[in-house]
Amino acid sequence: MIDIILKNFEFQEKERQVLIFLLEKGKGTASGISKATALKRPTVYAVLENLCIEGYVNKTKEDKITFFSTLPIDKFCSFLKQKAIIRAKRFSEYSDELETYVKNLSTSVGQNIGGFYIETINSFEILYDYLGKALLAGDFEGIFNPRFVFNKESKPYIKNFLKQTEKNKPRIRELAVPGSELNWYTKLIKNPNHQVKKLNKKCKIITDMIILSENVLFFDYNEGKVIKINNSDFSVTMRSIFEIVWGSV
Repeated sequence: MIDIILKNFEFQEKERQVLIFLLEKGKGTASGISKATALKRPTVYAVLENLCIEGYVNKTKEDKITFFSTLPIDKFCSFLKQKAIIRAKRFSEYSDELETYVKNLSTSVGQNIGGFYIETINSFEILYDYLGKALLAGDFEGIFNPRFVFNKESKPYIKNFLKQTEKNKPRIRELAVPGSELNWYTKLIKNPNHQVKKLNKKCKIITDMIILSENVLFFDYNEGKVIKINNSDFSVTMRSIFEIVWGSV
């Protein structure tokens, strides 16, 4: 579980191995970490040096022996949250430019804007097709408001998708605004790998969003529009925010 969380915060595999060791043991030497993780000692030193520079790991000396340790767990988690917020703020600086370009995109053309591949589609049929593909592919996170998502047009699609996920059993995690429509939805879920958590009504977060691999999909059900943004950094940022909210509800 902790490996998945650290991965969502964009830590590389070797960094995750070192961090998990330190979080579990409290502290350790480069030699001890090397033996426990099977990583070569020069690799461990390089990883530790980088983690120290980033502020995740501290270095101290005891009897001329160098020990490494993470921040206390509460400070470590707060530090991760701050990093995610800073990353999200960095992407928000592009919002005005992105909005301008998105409004000018046709229904069939995508554009590459500063490393973001953005595509808009104005079609209910394709909107539900995207939604269906996301559900059936699995291994995705979503945030939605059932009051907007579930209507006469969408409910038959939703029922059909959930029947198929019952067979395929993909991994799905969703945060949703509570209400009678959500109760209708959760009663139809038969896939044991499909988890839904209720958002606090006071929680202010973008709804009607799906994070799937390196794509982030935003749905406008009122106008029948899908905005798909393909950018690995952006998807990591949104997934990190999702993890923070998921862990708090």
